[in-house]
Amino acid sequence: MSSGRDKNRRRNILSDPKSQIRLIGFFIALSIVYAVLNVYISKRAFNEMVVQVQELSMPEQSLSDASIIASNHERALNLQLTLFTTLMGAMMVLASLAVSHRVGGPMTHMRIYLRGVMNGTVEPRMIKFRKHDFFHDVAELFNEFQ
Repeated sequence: MSSGRDKNRRRNILSDPKSQIRLIGFFIALSIVYAVLNVYISKRAFNEMVVQVQELSMPEQSLSDASIIASNHERALNLQLTLFTTLMGAMMVLASLAVSHRVGGPMTHMRIYLRGVMNGTVEPRMIKFRKHDFFHDVAELFNEFQ
């Protein structure tokens, strides 16, 4: 036996695919810009460090040791930046999916309801969105209008 709660459970990951994909795409683009800036800043910082090491008046052996240390440091930094950027990108995609559900869900609910009322398949009733959805004020205005 299914309850009313089971009936209202999400069946799709995207309730309003067109809008949600645009929003997720925006956050992915933002993540890519973030990643490129991370790489640029780390490369620039590493190159400045190499120049400073070379400017020091060191014997040839010490310069070779410093170069090895710098190379190891660069690899470790690149690994950390890659992991951090990947984690941030995944978090941005998940956050954009959550936000798009809170925006797209109410609009999809309202669109389906209005089409149903226009077609005569749905009886007019009060509109109510989920607790954390956006646009509660739109639902209240619509309910006052009825």
